[in-house]
Amino acid sequence: MPERRRHRGPDPEDAASFGPDALPRLRAATHDASWLLSRGYSSKAVGTLTGDRYQLTERQRRAVMRCAAGEDAVARRLAR
Repeated sequence: MPERRRHRGPDPEDAASFGPDALPRLRAATHDASWLLSRGYSSKAVGTLTGDRYQLTERQRRAVMRCAAGEDAVARRLAR
């Protein structure tokens, strides 16, 4: 069966969404998301709460959620 997936490459908005001007907002959102995850909030709720508070695009929300981790998850990773 032929391969149907194609790499789309970077989104045209990536330079603005992840550039130097957006980094402080993304860092703050990641910090808040990690704090909420540490307190037992669900991933879905955390993504919605932080994304809405910081007015993130869907792509930025996904990036933040991939970077955020609760304290217990960090401890498990460091223990390996």
